[in-house]
Amino acid sequence: MAHHPSFPIVSTCARILESFLAKPRLERCNRWTAFDAARVPSISIADYLSRLAAHFSCSHACHVCALLYLDLVVQRCPGCQITAFNIHRLYLTALVVAMKFHEDFYYDNEYCATVGGIECEEMNGLEGEMLTLLEYRLTIPHCKYKRYLEAMRLYFENFVSDDSDEKKIS
Repeated sequence: MAHHPSFPIVSTCARILESFLAKPRLERCNRWTAFDAARVPSISIADYLSRLAAHFSCSHACHVCALLYLDLVVQRCPGCQITAFNIHRLYLTALVVAMKFHEDFYYDNEYCATVGGIECEEMNGLEGEMLTLLEYRLTIPHCKYKRYLEAMRLYFENFVSDDSDEKKIS
Protein backbone atom coordinates (compact mmCIF):
# COMPACT_ATOMS: atom_id res chain seq x y z
CA MET A 1 0.00 0.00 0.00
CA ALA A 2 3.04 2.29 -0.05
CA HIS A 3 2.46 3.38 -3.65
CA HIS A 4 2.52 7.18 -3.96
CA PRO A 5 -0.56 8.30 -5.89
CA SER A 6 -0.43 10.82 -8.73
CA PHE A 7 -3.18 13.00 -7.28
CA PRO A 8 -3.62 14.87 -3.97
CA ILE A 9 -5.04 12.27 -1.59
CA VAL A 10 -5.90 14.52 1.35
CA SER A 11 -7.75 17.16 -0.67
CA THR A 12 -9.53 14.41 -2.62
CA CYS A 13 -10.63 12.82 0.69
CA ALA A 14 -11.91 16.22 1.79
CA ARG A 15 -13.87 16.72 -1.43
CA ILE A 16 -15.39 13.25 -1.17
CA LEU A 17 -16.43 13.91 2.43
CA GLU A 18 -17.81 17.33 1.44
CA SER A 19 -19.88 15.61 -1.24
CA PHE A 20 -21.60 13.60 1.52
CA LEU A 21 -22.57 16.89 3.13
CA ALA A 22 -23.79 18.35 -0.16
CA LYS A 23 -26.58 15.81 -0.05
CA PRO A 24 -29.59 16.53 2.17
CA ARG A 25 -27.94 15.20 5.34
CA LEU A 26 -26.90 18.40 7.06
CA GLU A 27 -29.23 17.76 9.96
CA ARG A 28 -28.63 15.14 12.60
CA CYS A 29 -29.92 11.71 11.80
CA ASN A 30 -32.51 10.18 14.10
CA ARG A 31 -29.88 8.08 15.82
CA TRP A 32 -27.33 9.95 17.94
CA THR A 33 -23.84 8.45 17.91
CA ALA A 34 -20.75 8.96 20.02
CA PHE A 35 -19.25 10.76 17.03
CA ASP A 36 -21.87 13.53 16.99
CA ALA A 37 -20.70 16.92 18.23
CA ALA A 38 -23.03 19.26 20.12
CA ARG A 39 -22.67 21.76 17.27
CA VAL A 40 -21.14 21.80 13.81
CA PRO A 41 -17.41 22.57 14.04
CA SER A 42 -16.41 25.93 12.56
CA ILE A 43 -13.38 24.51 10.70
CA SER A 44 -14.10 23.25 7.19
CA ILE A 45 -13.50 19.58 6.53
CA ALA A 46 -10.79 20.50 3.97
CA ASP A 47 -8.92 22.63 6.53
CA TYR A 48 -9.41 19.95 9.19
CA LEU A 49 -7.96 17.20 7.00
CA SER A 50 -5.05 19.46 6.04
CA ARG A 51 -4.40 20.04 9.74
CA LEU A 52 -4.46 16.31 10.49
CA ALA A 53 -2.15 15.57 7.55
CA ALA A 54 0.33 18.25 8.60
CA HIS A 55 0.49 17.14 12.25
CA PHE A 56 0.24 13.37 11.86
CA SER A 57 2.66 12.96 8.93
CA CYS A 58 1.12 9.59 8.10
CA SER A 59 1.20 7.89 4.72
CA HIS A 60 -1.32 8.59 1.99
CA ALA A 61 -2.44 4.99 2.42
CA CYS A 62 -3.75 5.83 5.89
CA HIS A 63 -6.02 8.51 4.44
CA VAL A 64 -7.34 6.07 1.85
CA CYS A 65 -7.90 3.44 4.55
CA ALA A 66 -9.64 6.01 6.78
CA LEU A 67 -12.10 6.76 3.98
CA LEU A 68 -12.59 3.03 3.39
CA TYR A 69 -13.25 2.51 7.10
CA LEU A 70 -15.90 5.24 7.03
CA ASP A 71 -17.60 3.50 4.11
CA LEU A 72 -17.60 0.26 6.09
CA VAL A 73 -19.01 1.94 9.20
CA VAL A 74 -21.90 3.45 7.23
CA GLN A 75 -22.58 0.07 5.58
CA ARG A 76 -22.48 -1.86 8.86
CA CYS A 77 -24.41 0.61 10.99
CA PRO A 78 -27.97 1.05 9.73
CA GLY A 79 -29.21 4.53 10.46
CA CYS A 80 -25.71 5.97 10.81
CA GLN A 81 -25.05 8.81 8.44
CA ILE A 82 -22.15 11.12 7.86
CA THR A 83 -23.37 14.58 8.83
CA ALA A 84 -21.90 17.99 9.54
CA PHE A 85 -22.18 17.08 13.24
CA ASN A 86 -19.98 13.98 13.06
CA ILE A 87 -17.78 14.17 9.96
CA HIS A 88 -14.75 15.62 11.78
CA ARG A 89 -14.78 13.11 14.64
CA LEU A 90 -15.47 10.19 12.31
CA TYR A 91 -12.55 11.02 10.05
CA LEU A 92 -10.19 11.76 12.94
CA THR A 93 -11.00 8.43 14.53
CA ALA A 94 -10.80 6.46 11.29
CA LEU A 95 -7.42 8.06 10.55
CA VAL A 96 -6.08 7.28 14.04
CA VAL A 97 -7.22 3.66 13.71
CA ALA A 98 -5.64 3.44 10.24
CA MET A 99 -2.35 4.90 11.50
CA LYS A 100 -2.17 2.50 14.41
CA PHE A 101 -2.87 -0.50 12.22
CA HIS A 102 -0.85 0.38 9.11
CA GLU A 103 2.07 2.54 10.27
CA ASP A 104 5.25 1.59 12.12
CA PHE A 105 5.23 4.95 13.90
CA TYR A 106 2.16 6.77 15.14
CA TYR A 107 1.32 9.32 17.80
CA ASP A 108 -0.46 8.51 21.05
CA ASN A 109 -4.12 9.34 21.60
CA GLU A 110 -3.32 12.38 23.72
CA TYR A 111 -1.46 14.02 20.83
CA CYS A 112 -4.06 12.92 18.26
CA ALA A 113 -6.88 14.27 20.41
CA THR A 114 -5.12 17.61 20.85
CA VAL A 115 -4.55 17.96 17.09
CA GLY A 116 -8.15 16.87 16.45
CA GLY A 117 -9.58 19.36 18.93
CA ILE A 118 -11.09 16.89 21.38
CA GLU A 119 -10.19 15.52 24.82
CA CYS A 120 -8.03 12.40 25.13
CA GLU A 121 -10.77 10.54 27.01
CA GLU A 122 -13.17 11.20 24.14
CA MET A 123 -10.54 10.05 21.61
CA ASN A 124 -10.16 6.79 23.54
CA GLY A 125 -13.92 6.23 23.54
CA LEU A 126 -14.29 7.07 19.85
CA GLU A 127 -11.47 4.71 18.95
CA GLY A 128 -13.18 1.89 20.84
CA GLU A 129 -16.49 2.69 19.16
CA MET A 130 -14.87 2.73 15.70
CA LEU A 131 -13.17 -0.60 16.30
CA THR A 132 -16.48 -2.09 17.45
CA LEU A 133 -18.30 -0.76 14.39
CA LEU A 134 -15.56 -2.20 12.18
CA GLU A 135 -15.80 -5.47 14.13
CA TYR A 136 -12.04 -5.16 14.65
CA ARG A 137 -11.55 -6.08 10.99
CA LEU A 138 -8.96 -3.58 9.85
CA THR A 139 -7.20 -5.53 7.12
CA ILE A 140 -8.10 -4.26 3.66
CA PRO A 141 -7.40 -6.65 0.78
CA HIS A 142 -4.92 -5.14 -1.66
CA CYS A 143 -7.34 -5.49 -4.60
CA LYS A 144 -10.03 -3.56 -2.68
CA TYR A 145 -7.53 -0.86 -1.73
CA LYS A 146 -6.41 -0.52 -5.37
CA ARG A 147 -10.04 -0.29 -6.60
CA TYR A 148 -10.79 2.35 -4.00
CA LEU A 149 -7.66 4.33 -4.86
CA GLU A 150 -8.57 4.19 -8.55
CA ALA A 151 -12.11 5.38 -7.79
CA MET A 152 -10.61 8.27 -5.81
CA ARG A 153 -8.32 9.15 -8.73
CA LEU A 154 -11.27 9.17 -11.12
CA TYR A 155 -13.26 11.29 -8.68
CA PHE A 156 -10.36 13.75 -8.50
CA GLU A 157 -9.98 13.91 -12.29
CA ASN A 158 -13.70 14.45 -12.70
CA PHE A 159 -13.67 17.16 -10.04
CA VAL A 160 -10.71 18.91 -11.66
CA SER A 161 -12.39 18.83 -15.07
CA ASP A 162 -15.59 20.22 -13.49
CA ASP A 163 -13.52 23.05 -11.94
CA SER A 164 -11.95 23.76 -15.34
CA ASP A 165 -15.39 23.90 -16.99
CA GLU A 166 -16.57 26.40 -14.37
CA LYS A 167 -13.51 28.60 -14.97
CA LYS A 168 -14.15 28.54 -18.74
CA ILE A 169 -17.76 29.63 -18.20
CA SER A 170 -16.89 32.57 -15.92
